[in-house]
Amino acid sequence: MKPENYKKLKEIFMEIFSINESEIESYRRINNRKWDSIASVTLIAAVESEFNVVIDVSDYESFSSFAAVELVLENLNV
Repeated sequence: MKPENYKKLKEIFMEIFSINESEIESYRRINNRKWDSIASVTLIAAVESEFNVVIDVSDYESFSSFAAVELVLENLNV
């Protein structure tokens, strides 16, 4: 992933989940009250909008951590 896109993705996470940059790498959906279904939909929409991509429905469940979202985007050549 390009450094500028990595930075954009970090900014998306910080905004949606109201976390600071130091929390991003370890941020996970499991056992996290902030990461509910609405946050998941918001995250997908923000990623699609920011990177001008369409996330396949089959990839929705893989949005479970910052690293997982980064991997999906890398597979889309973002």
